[in-house]
Amino acid sequence: MKYECVIFDWDGTLVDSLGHIVTSMREAAHSITSALRSDQQIKNIIGLELSEAIRTLYPELSEQDVQQVRERYAHFYVAHQQDPTQFFAGIPALMDDLRRKSCTLGVATGKSRRGLDRVMQTLDAESWFAATRCADETKGKPEPDMVLELLDAFSVRPEHAVVVGDSHFDIEMAQRAGVHGIAVGWGAQPLSSFAHSPQVTTVNDLAALRRALGI
Repeated sequence: MKYECVIFDWDGTLVDSLGHIVTSMREAAHSITSALRSDQQIKNIIGLELSEAIRTLYPELSEQDVQQVRERYAHFYVAHQQDPTQFFAGIPALMDDLRRKSCTLGVATGKSRRGLDRVMQTLDAESWFAATRCADETKGKPEPDMVLELLDAFSVRPEHAVVVGDSHFDIEMAQRAGVHGIAVGWGAQPLSSFAHSPQVTTVNDLAALRRALGI
């Protein structure tokens, strides 16, 4: 096993939730602003803490409007969970194999604690992870705090850990924490966007991710 600890992003890395996020954000913003954003523009803010994501996507909104969009987004996202998101194919087996090799697993996500706990319980994934950090508990991505707090909880040095994510926010968070980053090609941002990112491994599929992790 190449690493003692693997810290995963959630949306777009482990879970196929990007469609729900894009639809919910568009519906939430519709009654507040007439400004249109493309699917890719919305995907580009996934990973940020929700209020920060809305400010980045709609910089013209007042803070009051940002909070209204946030509340509406939470409502629409839960409503769309009538058709629950699922793990990408092969992810449960990957988690089992990593744990079998005594690898400590964590999650660093832009989701709220309430949102992450709800979906982890729905997917019966709580037992996989030794600890998780959410953007409403500490500084959000791309700040390194979530990774550093998890490493401290696990008593793992940065050089023995890796962050796996699908966005520049994930990779920058890893780099600021002194941890290697692996960018996956099935999430929010295309692998071509990481071409000029230093010290990042890119993987197109789950088999390549397994090789990068040394399993």
